[in-house]
Amino acid sequence: MYEYEVVSFFIDAVDRYRKYDDEGNPVKGDCARMFEEEYRRLARHPDHRTLFEGMDLDDGESIGAVHDGYFTPPRPCRERPSARGGPVA
Repeated sequence: MYEYEVVSFFIDAVDRYRKYDDEGNPVKGDCARMFEEEYRRLARHPDHRTLFEGMDLDDGESIGAVHDGYFTPPRPCRERPSARGGPVA
């Protein structure tokens, strides 16, 4: 029988999890880096090793894929009319 350990934390601002550079490429924020550190730590724990057999825990792309879909990519903002008929600022 397995026991599960949940890694959970509150993200108070999206840019603490993911930022975007000038070309629009995602850059990990502090929370994303912290998630990956904790994920590696728990995956290397003797009780969990069999769950992660064959996974390269030093490969940032593999671990990044685990939480990559947490936030959707930013979309360009469209102006929408306000209740008074002008654009929303």
